[in-house]
Amino acid sequence: MTMFCKYCGKELPEGVKFCKFCGGNLTTSGKEQLQQTENYGRFWPRAGAWMIDQALILVCLILIAIFFGAWSDDWDTLVGYFGLVVYSTFFLKLYGATPGKMIFGLKVVDEKTRGELNFGKSFNRSLSYFISSIALGFGFWKIAFDKDKHRGWHDHLAGTVVLQRDYKKQRAVILTILAVIFYFGLIIYGYISDEKFNPYPVRSGTREIQNELFLNPGLFNQTPNLQPVGRKSGEAYSNRFSGTSQSNNLANLDFDVRKELAAVVVVACPIDNSEKWNVGSGVITSDNGIILTNFHVIQDTTQHYCTIGLTNDLSKEPEYAYYADFNFSVDGQNFTIINQDLDVALLQIVSAGSGYKLPDKFPAISAIGSSDALNINDKIYIAGYPAFGGGTITFTEGVISGRVGDDLIKTSAKIDSGNSGGAAFNKYGELIGIPTLIYEGTAEGLGYIVGIDSVKYWLEQVLK
Repeated sequence: MTMFCKYCGKELPEGVKFCKFCGGNLTTSGKEQLQQTENYGRFWPRAGAWMIDQALILVCLILIAIFFGAWSDDWDTLVGYFGLVVYSTFFLKLYGATPGKMIFGLKVVDEKTRGELNFGKSFNRSLSYFISSIALGFGFWKIAFDKDKHRGWHDHLAGTVVLQRDYKKQRAVILTILAVIFYFGLIIYGYISDEKFNPYPVRSGTREIQNELFLNPGLFNQTPNLQPVGRKSGEAYSNRFSGTSQSNNLANLDFDVRKELAAVVVVACPIDNSEKWNVGSGVITSDNGIILTNFHVIQDTTQHYCTIGLTNDLSKEPEYAYYADFNFSVDGQNFTIINQDLDVALLQIVSAGSGYKLPDKFPAISAIGSSDALNINDKIYIAGYPAFGGGTITFTEGVISGRVGDDLIKTSAKIDSGNSGGAAFNKYGELIGIPTLIYEGTAEGLGYIVGIDSVKYWLEQVLK
């Protein structure tokens, strides 16, 4: 009499008591009796197995990201889907069950033969998971309502059934709970740590503008003499932005606030091939258009230029009138002037946009002070274009709160997303630093500034 295993369906020699394939007790009945006595995997064991598998897939993706780097949001989604298919196909083909299913004593077999799955069926079943995910996962919920064989849409599409064997329920439940805690705990921790607990560059909160700056990169490429070094000045260009408006009455200070704020600009750099824009602030340090900003404002750009917005009316949004290049050239050699450790970079305005002309002189800061000379409780001022500042320049004040090493200065002055790369002035209106970091561990937040003396020392070494 032919014998079959009631768990895995394998045909075995007559007289054996245990299946050599799965270890289950054997029955001497034929196929008809086999199908009457076999148990199918129900909804909750399969849900627990799915949760364990999701946690394991997440671990694999984290390891890949550590070794090969992170991806954009779109690529992150695609890699996640690809990982699910590879993971499921691999284990179904070799073992007939993923690790989660093994823990719950589940085995996926061919519906007709009750035999192991070939590669085609394993791959087909893995792809069919996406069909079952449609309509809030209705294809998975169907497992609970199919009282016959507890099959989901993916089982029907792949021609498979899931058999239930004995398993250690307590161990399976504990592992499922741990998987749930790990999976959702890691996601929540990552979100909270990014938003609240860790100091981070203001870049993480800068605006990404989609389809808002309608710029023609060709204008930049078509403009002659684009190299920052050697640009001719003094031609009959418009001086539209070379002065400052007198319409704004600011508090009496020891310097001309309007004049200094005219030198603070918006730096918008294209990323993802101009589909998005990384936006920060910058400050013009010389009248030939040299701009000092943060390195992280420009580091993700996929083009060789950034657009520059400035205004001489402090109540109005800046006009994106010029292009700035961060590639400099001397004797035919191209190079950049950046410092990732200090998080600073230099650009130079080299071209005007459509409808604009390069002026004889750009509005620039009046003087550079000394950040090393600052003491605790000295008053300072921050200027820039925060993301939530209504699109116009924002000028805040505070005091020196402390230092971090030789380069960073802590301040109570309000620094917000988008201010990154702007200007920090002392009470005399001298540039003393670049707003760089913000720490949101308190209600008001604590700002960090890269001291201008650290920048000057670095530039002296670079330009020797």
